[in-house]
Amino acid sequence: MKVWLFLFLVLSATLSLSAYSASPTDTPTMYKYLDDKGNVVLSTNLPPAYASKGFSIVDSYGRVIEEIPPAKTKEQIAEDRRREAVRASEQKKLDEQNKADEELLKQFTTLKDIERARENQINSIHVEIELREAAANRSRKQLEENQQMAADLERQGKAIPSIITENITDFQKRIEDANAFIADRKAQQDEVNKKFADDMARFRGLNIQRLQKVNLNRSEQLRAEQYHYNCQDLEDCAKAWQLVQLYVNKNSTTPIQVLTETLIVTQAPTKDTDISLTASKVPDKQMNYTIQLEITCNDSPDGNSVCIGDRVKEIKAGMIRFINTYRNQ
Repeated sequence: MKVWLFLFLVLSATLSLSAYSASPTDTPTMYKYLDDKGNVVLSTNLPPAYASKGFSIVDSYGRVIEEIPPAKTKEQIAEDRRREAVRASEQKKLDEQNKADEELLKQFTTLKDIERARENQINSIHVEIELREAAANRSRKQLEENQQMAADLERQGKAIPSIITENITDFQKRIEDANAFIADRKAQQDEVNKKFADDMARFRGLNIQRLQKVNLNRSEQLRAEQYHYNCQDLEDCAKAWQLVQLYVNKNSTTPIQVLTETLIVTQAPTKDTDISLTASKVPDKQMNYTIQLEITCNDSPDGNSVCIGDRVKEIKAGMIRFINTYRNQ
């Protein structure tokens, strides 16, 4: 009797353990979704009409194995593509700017190097202009001489030789060509001046950023965080960047010299009372942008006093407040 009882207990325990340890994967897949009335439905079948609305795959214990989100609408797909195009465009501009910055820092070591390069190009163009102006003046003198000879012959009632007529036409053409050349070179001078002015401003901004990375310790970085605006997304950043341009223009005592989609730099301070601003839009690896504001004063005792004064503190602290006040208007 005891043997049969022992065997019965062993068999019962084995069956119970087998039932308890059965894997959820041995049971049919269950789908959980909402019907048209908003009721939760748990079924082994998923009607096609509800597949695109989003559903959950669950096990026999009701535990979610996988969440399937609703299918995106045409509008959502179009918006995703638009955002991706904007992101790609931003990345391309950033890559181009980084490449240009790298070349600028390779080519020049100091601002004086940039100034010398500008002077060399400007002087070279100036020499070309002077040579062509001298040639044009000679042509004008010869033109006047031939015109005078033609006028004298006309008063005497004599025919004007073809050589004089040809000379007049030739000298007029030379003067026109010289004027066009000179105008082109003067325009080129303007372009060179603008390019080097932009390069100098960009170089100054890059130096500021470089010095900040080298010199700022952690405690200074924490204090500076209040002067940074973290963009919520690309659209928010675009609006904030427009507002920062207004803010820089309003609070800097020097005019804006460089204005791009990632950098705003005003002219360097020249007086002890000057306050120059530099705003930069800096991305991280996830393409999340932070707008940073830096202030530069004249390198003198009085200028340094301005930079630690209340006015500068107000400018730094006021940027985020300005953006938050006007970005939704």
